[in-house]
Amino acid sequence: MDNNQTTNLGKVILGVAGVIGVIAVLDELFSNKNDTVNYKLKNKGRLVYHGICYEDRLDSRMNEHECSGKKFDEIIYDNPKPREHASRLERKRIRRDMPKYNHYHKFQLNYMAMTDIKKVHVATASIATKRNAGWIIG
Repeated sequence: MDNNQTTNLGKVILGVAGVIGVIAVLDELFSNKNDTVNYKLKNKGRLVYHGICYEDRLDSRMNEHECSGKKFDEIIYDNPKPREHASRLERKRIRRDMPKYNHYHKFQLNYMAMTDIKKVHVATASIATKRNAGWIIG
């Protein structure tokens, strides 16, 4: 092989390696790895918080909760699962239990409840308008 062929072969190898690297990064980002745990915090037997975090950050996350002033004496966590599944499960549990320290989600739930009430009100008004229109015509 001459130098020109060697240079071209080197470029091809680097190109293939680059593509493999990009695929590996994308796989890491979009894979359904079981790396996230759901956890709940209790204080004196009472549920006070639902959360999720990466399994390897659980100790750090508990420290963050302590530093933020959350009072708890018990931590319960489950088996790791894909992040998306853990997030859906967390929202479901927060809606069901409404723990003391899940303030953001309480606001979000109140807003969603108000939005649903508005939708019902609008739908009812719409039905009433149609009935009134029918009465006027009929």
